[in-house]
Amino acid sequence: MSTLTERLQSALAAFGTDNARALDEMDALYAPGVRFEDPIQRVEGAAAFRAMNERLVARAAYARFERVEILGDEERVMATWVLIYKPKLGPEIRVPGASDIRAEGGRVVYHRDYWDILGAVMTGFPLVEPLYKKLVALAG
Repeated sequence: MSTLTERLQSALAAFGTDNARALDEMDALYAPGVRFEDPIQRVEGAAAFRAMNERLVARAAYARFERVEILGDEERVMATWVLIYKPKLGPEIRVPGASDIRAEGGRVVYHRDYWDILGAVMTGFPLVEPLYKKLVALAG
């Protein structure tokens, strides 16, 4: 049997190239009572988690993960990634992020993604992005 990190890597690699397989792999990977959080939503349960991912894929012209790095063991995983997302309407955005994942019995029970929602949106607007980055640098 593959390790948790190998199965996560496989599911993320399938995103954008074979979304149906990626979603099926996630079904097998996530526990029925999984809790997922990110900056814009919180869902509980495997069915709600799948529905959330189905909506993401349905709204996209394309979506894929790049520069995925996963570290951890069978109980705790940390991952970094860049989501390349092109909605059916609008510009492509590049969303760098990180995931905190906890598992029990080989299945994910908690998954929290961290990413900058405003920064992600700004990457889709080349004329606004440099101004946004300057403002962030001044604030920081």
